[in-house]
Parts: sequence; structure tokens; C-alpha cells
Amino acid sequence: MGALFGRRDEVLAVGPSGDRLLGAVEQVIRVLFANGDKARALLKRVVPKLGPERTPSPLGIERTLDTALITAPEKRDPELFKKLDAVAGRVLNRHN
Repeated sequence: MGALFGRRDEVLAVGPSGDRLLGAVEQVIRVLFANGDKARALLKRVVPKLGPERTPSPLGIERTLDTALITAPEKRDPELFKKLDAVAGRVLNRHN
């Protein structure tokens, strides 16, 4: 059994032996690494411009998570809390 993958400018046929698949996977990995490099470079340029000061939202969105945590403490997954620390650490650590 084979498979066809295609774009307007290229069609890649992958047979049971997977001969061409290796080349396609290598190309995808190269693009992923290149995109990662581009993202790191962008963050290095943008993050310093953000600065520590910001104007608080008139809607109070900075405090939205304060009342969002409803899971009972004994039901909370400690591993999940560790993963969420980067985005909600201020609130999660207060509720631990």
C-alpha cells in the first residue's frame, strides 16, 4: 500500500518501503529547527522592548484568574500545577 502527499509544485509518493519518506521527514525537521531559530531571534528582539511597566486594564483582566480556580485542593494534580506555573503561578501558588 502506498500514499500520496502533494502540493501544487510537488507530489511525493511514499511506497511500502518508505524510500522517499526519509527525505520528507528530514526536510520537515529542517524547517522546524529553522522556525525555532526564527522564533528565538524574534523573542530576543521583542521581549526587551516590553519592559516591566504596563498600564492596568480598565476591565481588571489582570485579576481574572483570582476567582477562576474551583477545583478542590485535594483533587488538584501537583504535576499539572507545575506545568501551569508559568502562566498562572501567582494564583496557583496562592491556592496551594
